[in-house]
Formats: sequence, structure tokens, C-alpha cells
Amino acid sequence: MNRIVTGQEMSHIDKYTIEQLHIPSLVLMERAALSVVKEIKSIDNIYDKTVGIVCGIGNNGGDGLAIGRMLKESGIKCNIFILGNIDKCSLDFNNQLKILKAIDIKITDLNSNNIEEIIKNNIIVDAIFGTGLGRNIEGFYKEVIDIINASGSYIISVDMPSGVCSNTGHIKGIAIKADKTVTFGAKKIGQLLYPGTEYVNNLIVADIGFPKKAFETIESKIYEHNKDYKKYLPKRIQRSNKGTYGKVLIIAGSKNMCGAAYLSAKASYRTGSGLVTIVTDEINRQILQTSIPEAVLKTYELIDRKINDNSLKEIQQSILQSDAIVIGPGLANEYKTKQLVKLVIETSKVPIIIDADG
Repeated sequence: MNRIVTGQEMSHIDKYTIEQLHIPSLVLMERAALSVVKEIKSIDNIYDKTVGIVCGIGNNGGDGLAIGRMLKESGIKCNIFILGNIDKCSLDFNNQLKILKAIDIKITDLNSNNIEEIIKNNIIVDAIFGTGLGRNIEGFYKEVIDIINASGSYIISVDMPSGVCSNTGHIKGIAIKADKTVTFGAKKIGQLLYPGTEYVNNLIVADIGFPKKAFETIESKIYEHNKDYKKYLPKRIQRSNKGTYGKVLIIAGSKNMCGAAYLSAKASYRTGSGLVTIVTDEINRQILQTSIPEAVLKTYELIDRKINDNSLKEIQQSILQSDAIVIGPGLANEYKTKQLVKLVIETSKVPIIIDADG
């Protein structure tokens, strides 16, 4: 399975790789730039087009400077713009800047007088902000992003579309709407969550040399299935029964809301649960026994909107016999819901997922 990380986790991996595993930051930056250049070179008739690279003054901008150098060395027409005060640039940005100056590559400092130069490029590379942006984008930065988005050019973002929060997908006031995003090492959570995912579009994950040992230093709990996911699933032994693979209790559904119970039970079976018991309103019996007959069904009836004591005792027995409990989907905001949630919390010694109306 592929690991998905936050911006802070990726920053830790980057720092650990540099400081503890002794892989120089410029090596990582060069490999990051090469991965973006590879994507740019795959564009049809690229040598007939012009690439504009808009660089911030952090390490994301340093990636942009390296990309510009590599494109120019390859004979691709390229314009490099710097957005921000160079006096406040990062160390690696400054190192890349020295290389460009040493080989006489022209750089343009963006300002209100030359901002229109950006839209003269067929392809625009967004290297303004990376994964560590912590503030809303305002002022001249906002103007630049506005003009890039309105340019009609093909836009490639470096690591993260500038303005998208790498942790939440939240938009920091404004963000680049990329046609393609080349991210490094691993996907970021914010690239997969709404609304950020709509700004990322075609997402490419580039391996730039972060060792596995660096990833092992974080306790990320978010993964994405790949084709090899089956090897991570536990093998089922021949001498077993459905109870061997987990007993899940689902307390869900009410009048006109039986779908919540059905979908919860179906999801539980699909993720490998062996024995699924549904506790729901008696009114749902017929449809659930028809739609998911493999589940054990236990029902209750309401008297004056309350569940009677005998039914509560039976439900309590089911709670005690379960390995995991789901409560809440489609229960409705009623007194009986309070009864059930209270009973589960007071009785259960196993993991509980409290969802929706719970």
C-alpha cells in the first residue's frame, strides 16, 4: 500500500533524509527538478512552445530555478520569473540562483509593470509555494495567481498547487488551478481532499530518493491501496468459520432510513468481517432480510418512542459478544438513539465507531 502524508510529515521525512541519512538537499532538489522536466518534455511539440516558470523564494522556488536551468540546457525556450524578496530567500534557493547566474541564465523579477509577461508562455510552471504554506495568499501574490489561472496556458504545479493546504485541501484564499501536479515522495492528504483535489488534477508522484528508512520514522495511518494490497490482508485458514474473522455489531437505521443499516453492513462484509449483526427498528426487517440475508438481524419496537427493557437486554448481549461496534447511521435524532448510544458506551469493551446520528 502507498503511504499518504501530511505536509509536516513530508517535511520531517525531508529533514531526516538530509540530516540523518546524509543525502544532500541539493541532490533531492535536482532529482525533483528532473522529475518535473521529464513531464514537461512529454508535452507534444514542446520545442515549439515556451515555458514560463514562476518561482517563489523558498525551496519550491529553488526547484523552479533548477527546472528552468535544465529546460534551457535542453534547448527548450524558457522564461524564469522570481516572485518575492530575494534577500529573504532560502539557502537552497540561493544556491540554485548562484548556478543560474554563473551560466548567464536570465531571470526576471516580477512586479506590477511586467506581470503580463507571464501569459506570453504556452506552459506555466507554478513553483511559488510548496507544502508548507501557512497563511492566506494576498496582495501581489494573489494578482500573480489570478493572472496564471486566467492565462489559458497549460499549468504544471511543483509538489503542490500554490495555495492548497497540504493537510486539509483547504484553499488559502486563492490557489493555482493546475492541469498537472508533480509531487515528491508521496501523495499529500490535501491533494486528495475536497476542494484541493479539484486544483491538483492529474497527480504524478515522483520518486526523488527519499529512503524507506525516512518514511519509517513517521507514524502515518493513512494509506492508499495499490495493486499489491492483497498481500497485506491476513490469510484465511481452511479450518475456520465466519466467527473467526470478527464479529461486528451495527446499530443503525430507523423508519424510512433502512439504507444506512444496509450500506454499513455491506461495507463491513466487503472489508473482511466474518459475522455481521444488525440491530434496527422492526419496520426494517423485510427489506434488510431481502437485501442482505447473510447478516444476523435483531430488531426492536418502540413504545412511546422508547425501546423496552427486554429489547435493551438482548441488544446488551449482542454488544458483549461483538469484536467491534458501529452505531449511529440513520438512527435519527430520537430518544431511542440516546438509549442505544448510552447502552453501547456503558457496556462495550471493544472499539466503537460512532457515526452520523450517534
